[in-house]
Amino acid sequence: PTGLLEAFKEAIPAPEALRASGRGNSLLPYFAGFFSLFAVMTSFLGIALGLYDFLRDGLKIPKKGFGVLLLTGLVVIPSFLFSISFKRIFLLAIDSSGGFGDTILNGILPALIVWKGYYLLKHKSTISPLNRKAILTLILIISFVVIGIEINNLMINSY
Repeated sequence: PTGLLEAFKEAIPAPEALRASGRGNSLLPYFAGFFSLFAVMTSFLGIALGLYDFLRDGLKIPKKGFGVLLLTGLVVIPSFLFSISFKRIFLLAIDSSGGFGDTILNGILPALIVWKGYYLLKHKSTISPLNRKAILTLILIISFVVIGIEINNLMINSY
């Protein structure tokens, strides 16, 4: 009843489950807590810095004075509110970012960029047009299949 699988189902942090299971005398719960903290912080910092610059560029907010406070608030406050409102939001975000984010960034967008370059902007290529269309179409089909699988997994394993 105090195992890691039960802790996952009940949204109990792993270090707390390790302490409750009687292994609290060892250093393992402390190392697990330390690792968890830095895993979450490095994920958040990378996304936060990217979002900070994205919002600064998109909203044309100056990176000095009140602009810094406004941008920091736009990045930190929604993240904080989501994290205290939904217990499993971080795990759900990590699960979803791999399937959706990687598929869009490394599958769909590059294929569409190449498609636009060859067929709309008329750039030259050494690949025959038949092979080019087949390859790009295959990449897009596989990408949309992966997104479909992710949507299906979210529906089946919804929290």
